[in-house]
Amino acid sequence: MSPAARRAHRLRGNGVRGNETRGNGARGHGVRALTARALTGRASRFHGSTARAFIARALTARGLTVRAPLAPVLASVLFAACAEEPDDAAEAPAPLELEVDCTRTREGCLAGAATLFVPGAPPTSPDDLEWAPTAGGHRAQLELVPGTLELARGERRYALRVLPAPTVPLLEELGDARTPAVRDRLRAALGEDAARAEDGEAPSRSSEANARRAALLSRLGRVLLTLGEDEDAARTLLAARDAQREAGALTAAVHDAIAAGWVQQQRLWQLGDARRTLASVEELLPELPGARARVLYHRAMLASRLSQLRDADGLLREARALAERFRVIDLIANASLKHAEVLQALGRPEAATEALRAAEPHLEGGCLRAHHAAARGWVALLAAEASGGAAPVGRAPHAALEEALAAYAACDAAPGDRENVQVNLALAAWLRGDLAAAGAHLERAEGATAEVRGWRQALAARVALEGGDAAGALARFDALATRARLAPAPPLQWRAALGRGDALRALGRDADAVEAYRAAEAVLDE
Repeated sequence: MSPAARRAHRLRGNGVRGNETRGNGARGHGVRALTARALTGRASRFHGSTARAFIARALTARGLTVRAPLAPVLASVLFAACAEEPDDAAEAPAPLELEVDCTRTREGCLAGAATLFVPGAPPTSPDDLEWAPTAGGHRAQLELVPGTLELARGERRYALRVLPAPTVPLLEELGDARTPAVRDRLRAALGEDAARAEDGEAPSRSSEANARRAALLSRLGRVLLTLGEDEDAARTLLAARDAQREAGALTAAVHDAIAAGWVQQQRLWQLGDARRTLASVEELLPELPGARARVLYHRAMLASRLSQLRDADGLLREARALAERFRVIDLIANASLKHAEVLQALGRPEAATEALRAAEPHLEGGCLRAHHAAARGWVALLAAEASGGAAPVGRAPHAALEEALAAYAACDAAPGDRENVQVNLALAAWLRGDLAAAGAHLERAEGATAEVRGWRQALAARVALEGGDAAGALARFDALATRARLAPAPPLQWRAALGRGDALRALGRDADAVEAYRAAEAVLDE
């Protein structure tokens, strides 16, 4: 295979994925914003009696006790075990290292599910935590309740604090519904709050007001997303991100940024905007391991769309490692599935198969089994397309994709899931030479997301060309070239340029066809 052909193959391996809506942060992440402040402090380099006196004052001031009931929340390292007597030459032992995956605010964690990770041996106190070995250390999963906890391993300590999770009565009343009526209620509530603040009837900048506004915007963004109002959804989720940060709700700010970036990347095909949105929360990620794993995953999806497959490979490895450390089950599965697609596109079929197998133990809940079937179908299609016709397509891709369709019908599939599979079924039919079946599947893909519509358009142009309608195919490829350039989407830019060349040749315009092929080669060289 020539260098140009290899590059072409890499771009071909970047089309409609098995499922790109998974892991989008767009569902069910309850908004958490702090309404009560917690005192925090740090003392990491004290010696002897000075350290003990400081520790006693610090614990008393913060209401912490050495044998507190099990009720953690990240606050701060309050002290480190030190030498008995001051000694400038002696290094104080480092504090107990701890990573906490919880719903974080600036002041600590909020009540709810959490995962703790410590490098090396597990803490010895408290003794009612169940620690499981994992790569590099030990992990414990627990439900945080308001209060305090001190973890200890030998003389090393870590103080944790958990804060009550605030509530917004209107959101509790509305539940999980995402209907036009809910959209209108949320917009009305936001408008009423703004009017009261403007009239001086309610403080506009209080922590409680900020938290309520952030929560309402976050829910509204997700309702708009469900209703297909994508541009409004992206704007609202970006406003929610900003409001969450102002309220000090760090995890929620990242989740809203992920959801906004997903809309920009998947629904609106605004890849540059999606990159900027994900970058906007980068500085929050060091203390948010679970959220960091999700951002890495979405950065990998973006890299894949831009044909940066090796970057996507590295990002997915990092995302999966973090997800495994903190038992983010859906992300373990989704990162594995996406990794399989990237590895197949990189020409590593054995590794792709292994990644698909690695996802299998983690497919419980949601639409994960449907995503797995869709990924298997897409990987099989990549393998068939890479053969250049040397191997028959067979029924394997079709069977896996039909399985995915049935599974999506039985789960809460995101908009675009089924249409994505229909486009891939059309590709499978086209590779078999069944133009009628390909056209039928493309008709069923109406309502696809912006990116999938691009792939639908590319395949519809191919079907038209092979069906003898070269002029119609050229018009479709011209329109696709414009859309792909604006995104930008290099894989579709390449397919549009190559398709234009083929259509122009069929029309007898050989000189124009050569220019189109040169444009396709230029995309490969970028």
